[in-house]
Amino acid sequence: MKWRLAPSLDLNKISSTKCLLFGAGTLGCSVARVLLGWGVRNITFVDNGLVSYSNPPRQSLFNFSDIGKPKAVAAAESMMAIFPGVESKGFQLTIPMPGHSVSPSSSESVLKTCEHLHELVNSHDTIFCLTDSRESRWLPTLLGAVCNKLVICSALGFDSFVVMRHGRPLQSNLDVNSAKQAQNTDNIIDSIKPANRLGCYFCNDVVAPIDSMSNRSLDQQCTVTRPGLAPIAASYAVELMVALTQHPDGADAYPEIKGQRKNVDNIDFESSTSSLSHDGNIPHQIRGYLGKFEQNLIFGNAYDKCTACSKIVIDAYLNRASNSFLMNTFNNNVIESKVGGETGSGDGSSYNYLEELTGLAELHRQTNLAMEEMDLLDGDFEADGDFEEIV
Repeated sequence: MKWRLAPSLDLNKISSTKCLLFGAGTLGCSVARVLLGWGVRNITFVDNGLVSYSNPPRQSLFNFSDIGKPKAVAAAESMMAIFPGVESKGFQLTIPMPGHSVSPSSSESVLKTCEHLHELVNSHDTIFCLTDSRESRWLPTLLGAVCNKLVICSALGFDSFVVMRHGRPLQSNLDVNSAKQAQNTDNIIDSIKPANRLGCYFCNDVVAPIDSMSNRSLDQQCTVTRPGLAPIAASYAVELMVALTQHPDGADAYPEIKGQRKNVDNIDFESSTSSLSHDGNIPHQIRGYLGKFEQNLIFGNAYDKCTACSKIVIDAYLNRASNSFLMNTFNNNVIESKVGGETGSGDGSSYNYLEELTGLAELHRQTNLAMEEMDLLDGDFEADGDFEEIV
């Protein structure tokens, strides 16, 4: 590949990238195998599940003999059995999630798990969110933003998928560790400019993640997808990471926007025969539909009220020791001072902690008030109108 097709390919950047995979299921196994194919030599798994009887046919790192083993540990062992030169570890950890209540007796161990996850994220270069629920992606997304890491998220439907990269809130030249040691978070928070960075998995949402798993019916408890979907999504996720390692701007590379494509007249395609060899277009989101055999490239900026990567959420996390931010999020301890809205509307609607914190709840209240006023105006218009029926 490097000798003829992509002579400027920097394999060292790829092989030296430390990858952390949240999820060792169908997506996690597929992503790990593609990473191994690209020469990545440091891969870590985080998962709380055990290998079940239905897993080996779909999850390529497991055999029948692995049934009953922790998925993360079995996946790491399988990676080293495939190629002994890889450094792979597995951690059986449960990712704390918004809306999944934590009892007082478990709060200490949950907070320790959060700190462990923070250390894992901080010690890796690229984070892959490959879990099977929306709320389980929240903490990895937040930690990736806090630690200024490249986060790549992939999610599956029955026959559709999304692969996207999260915009990093901090400038690449900002030393996060030095700022943290100096206990000066002003520069960190002030550098978060939604208009100048790409959105994360949660930036398009106007509701915060909640417990979507407890009340699932039996047929919803296992995410059923077309067998070919996970390998496709996994390949795109890894290829997205590899492309970013070769781009001059790295993880901060901005995608081309329709109508603003670069002038390719000056590109020497004879000496640059691969998109990995020059400053090419690297998309923000890839959304595919296997049933239609279609895919679309989507672009979106960060949202200043995002429940995972916005300034106010990162600020709250950095001050978590004094404000019980994590426990409030997990237990949905709604901020009492904001219930009913700053306008005192008292609409009776129920909003959760993250929605109150970020201002999404107030946005909903103002929207509801505006809709009510529009309904009143429509009613007045109908009442005042004196129309005769035309026969």
